Amino acid sequence: MNYLNRFTSCFSRLRTLALCGALLLPALELQAAARPTVATASGNAEAQVMKAVRKGGELQIDLRFETTADTFGGEIIYSHMTPAEQQAQFYVEAGGQRYPLLADAAGKMRTPEELRLNFSYDRKKNPRVGTWQGTFAAPPAGVNSVALKVAGLPAIPAIAIVDRQ
Repeated sequence: MNYLNRFTSCFSRLRTLALCGALLLPALELQAAARPTVATASGNAEAQVMKAVRKGGELQIDLRFETTADTFGGEIIYSHMTPAEQQAQFYVEAGGQRYPLLADAAGKMRTPEELRLNFSYDRKKNPRVGTWQGTFAAPPAGVNSVALKVAGLPAIPAIAIVDRQ
């Protein structure tokens, strides 16, 4: 009888675990799908928004690039841009208002001067091919999402903003 009780108890736990997994899986898929993503010009990589944090009047946005091709030879998204070109081609937009890319005290724009994606011989082993970060003037506190424009990429819409103190 003791073995029957153990079997019943174990079966009950497995059934509960399967039910919890079935309930949580759609939520996890929704969270993963909620990150805005756009394809690069070649169509062989994607830019995915990792975070957008508003703090102290600044909005910092981080992108991660992953290859969609089994083998990826790399890609130049943009290169050797002047500060004026960066100012014109990098911005966030919300409610019809543009918020510019910021510069540091020396006048250097707060984003990389060029963006080159690395090669990857095996997407399964190494899907990440690049990262990007930019710091912009932050929209007001009531604005909860923005669209991002980066030179060489289509606009990335519906980026949710997280506020930090």
